[in-house]
Amino acid sequence: MNTRELKLYIREQTYNVNSKMIYTVIAMNLIDWYTKLGWHQNPFTFEILPHAMVGYKTQAQDMITALRSGQKIILITGPTGSGKTTFLKWLIQNMPDRDFIFLGKPPETPEELIFILNSKYKPFFWSKIESLYQIPGFLAKKKPLVIICDEAHETDLSTLEWIRVISDQTPNLQLVFSALPVFENKLKTKLETLRKRIAARTELLSISKEEMIELLRKRIIYAGGTDTLPFTNDVIDHMFNQSGGFPREIIRIANNLINKAAELDKDLITSDILEKQQQEPEKINTDDIPERQRKILEVLLQPMTTYEIVEQLGLENFKSKTHGLRAINNILKRLLELGYVERARKNRNYIYTISPRLQTIFIKA
Repeated sequence: MNTRELKLYIREQTYNVNSKMIYTVIAMNLIDWYTKLGWHQNPFTFEILPHAMVGYKTQAQDMITALRSGQKIILITGPTGSGKTTFLKWLIQNMPDRDFIFLGKPPETPEELIFILNSKYKPFFWSKIESLYQIPGFLAKKKPLVIICDEAHETDLSTLEWIRVISDQTPNLQLVFSALPVFENKLKTKLETLRKRIAARTELLSISKEEMIELLRKRIIYAGGTDTLPFTNDVIDHMFNQSGGFPREIIRIANNLINKAAELDKDLITSDILEKQQQEPEKINTDDIPERQRKILEVLLQPMTTYEIVEQLGLENFKSKTHGLRAINNILKRLLELGYVERARKNRNYIYTISPRLQTIFIKA
């Protein structure tokens, strides 16, 4: 190692040590602040807490009724952050008369489904499921089984089709698909057979201000606190207006606010902390957004790759697929600069989605 490399190495190690010290101090400040409020942890993480679910009483009753009446395929939709996964986990806890398998996404192959069923029931070697054709007989003498497939909008059409066939042939099996709202449009244009099999539908949108307050209280009690909220009324109004009533966004905003309050060592989160935490975001008039940008934002209520956006908008709008990809990439670059969209890497592609702030506006529209 030469002198220059040694200096760079020492500088890097010093930076790492200093960073760790800073993070340790911040963590200790947070722990002290939680202790002062009687909390044993942060109430506002993205941990899924089915017992803390609020709102959606009508939707919950509709789902329970549909399952108990034996409906074969049920669809639940809602925008990102509306609480679909929490809702489904709550459903599992409140229907002891059913067996449930919750899948983060539908199985990609028949072999994967067979493995899942064998893992759940742990049959003897000679009675294990070996093929899809054995599933109806295998489940016939068991308690009714509900397979919940989350993130169904990300699933290939061929996968959805063979899952539908298995459902048709298995009397003791019910399917619940959970997806973004565009899923049903996808089925309507590309898989009408499955769409016609959906016997019950329910939609989650957002919760009311009163339900938001109940959500905050339930999470604080779960963390060891009382039902007293550390937010003033004007801050609560701000939280509801900024979140649009989407549970995930409510939790994100609450987390940011308590972090700022801990930094300032304030027990009560007031409007002055709110002002220090962030300036009021610029109000967006969607009428001012250019038409091409608006069309992309509308389709990005479902996370998509650039290629999927081009397909959704229609290749007939471009000279060629290459022209379409280039044009959409340029618009996405601008939307990223404006903070209108967000992206995350998935394998070799970027997945784009509309930012929470605009999501609220477009969902309400």
